[in-house]
Amino acid sequence: MIVLRDVAKLFLRQKKWSRFLLIVAALAFVGCAGVLKRPMIDPAETNWRVVKNVVERNYHKLKTLKGQGRLIVETPQQSYNATSTVVIKKPDSVFIKVEAAFGIDIGWMFTDRNSYIIYTPYQNLYYTGPVDSLNLRNFLSFDLTFEKLLQTLTGMVLIEDIPDLRLTRDNNKLLLTGNQGKLRYWVDPMQGVVTRVEKRDERNRLLQLEEYQRYTVIKNVHIPRTIRIQRPRQREALTLFYTRLEVNKKVSAKDFKIKIPESALRIYL
Repeated sequence: MIVLRDVAKLFLRQKKWSRFLLIVAALAFVGCAGVLKRPMIDPAETNWRVVKNVVERNYHKLKTLKGQGRLIVETPQQSYNATSTVVIKKPDSVFIKVEAAFGIDIGWMFTDRNSYIIYTPYQNLYYTGPVDSLNLRNFLSFDLTFEKLLQTLTGMVLIEDIPDLRLTRDNNKLLLTGNQGKLRYWVDPMQGVVTRVEKRDERNRLLQLEEYQRYTVIKNVHIPRTIRIQRPRQREALTLFYTRLEVNKKVSAKDFKIKIPESALRIYL
C-alpha cells in the first residue's frame, strides 16, 4: 500500500517540471472528487421502501420556508397570474398571500392543522373554521387538502405506503407504480426526490399530473422552484414558479402578516 511517506519521497525525487505535473494531477484529482457526487439512491436499487425512505428524509430536513414567485391558476371559472408570498413553519403553519397587478391584494390565507382564516379584501370578508372544512376554491379557485397544500407549496411529495407498489426504471428515473397501476411516481435517484406524479382511473385516463422541476439545494435540502399540478378532465391547472426561496431560516410571528379590518364580514364554515 502506498502511504503519504512514499508519496513524499517520490515527490522529492522528481525534477521541477515533474513536480509541477504531479501537483497539477493531484489538484485535478481533488477537484474531480468534489464534483463527482454519489447519487442519493443507487440507480440499481430494487426495494421501493428504500426509495420512499430517502424521499421522506429530504422532506423532513425542511423546517421552514419563505418564498416569493408567480402563481398561475387556470380553471374554467377563473384564471389569473399573480405574485405570491409563501411562509411555512412545519409542522403546521402555512401562510399564503396573493397579489394581482399593481399590488392589488387578491387575499391571504393562514392555516394550521386545527383551523384556518381566508381573507379577501375585494369582498372585505373572511372565511374561518376547522381545517377539515377548508375549501381552497374560496381562495385559489383550486381545491387541495391541508396535507396536499403543504406538499404542493414545498414541492416535496411523499410516496404513499401502498402494498402493491413496485419499482422499475424509466430511462434515468426510478418509477414506482401502485394502486393497480393507477398511481405512478418518477424519482430522480441523483437527488432522491419525486419529479413527476400521475394519477389515473380504471380506464387509464389521466386524472392528475404533478411536475416538480428546477431543483436546487439549499442548506442540504433538495427543493424545486417550479411546481405544476394539472387536472386535464376538469381543465384545471396550478403553477407556482418561485423566484426567491429561503429554507430553514428563522420564521417569526411578523412573517405571518395577518390583519383583518373590523368592518370585514365573518363567515364561519
